[in-house]
Amino acid sequence: MLTTLWLTLVALKSVYTSLSTSIESRVSTALQYNQVKDLYTAFSGISVTDSMISATKTIKANNSDTDKKSNKCIKELLYEAYDNAQVEYNILLQASIDTTKQLNSAKSKLDKEQVKYNYPHMKLVWLQLKQQHWLNCCQFE
Repeated sequence: MLTTLWLTLVALKSVYTSLSTSIESRVSTALQYNQVKDLYTAFSGISVTDSMISATKTIKANNSDTDKKSNKCIKELLYEAYDNAQVEYNILLQASIDTTKQLNSAKSKLDKEQVKYNYPHMKLVWLQLKQQHWLNCCQFE
């Protein structure tokens, strides 16, 4: 009778251990399921119902900017960041074009002034070279 009681207690202990492991497993699975749903909602902005049959778009219409920002999913934030980057790129491209035009204009003016400055000196050098050439030619006669 004692061995039967002892075997019954061992069997009950095994059942209890198995039951507690099963409960822990279910709780862990439920927690993971909820985390996956939350992650999916954060990425896509689509809330999955518990029955997993239908998916509905979750957009809450709030008037404050902080509520709007906190309700945006990652996909919406990425699209918004892309749009902002395009606007910034276009602004910087136009600034680059304007700067290039200004630089080309200033360089053109500088080149003209250098020609004006160097022309009398170049004329003088040319006359000196011409005179030198004439003197060299006359020495051989």
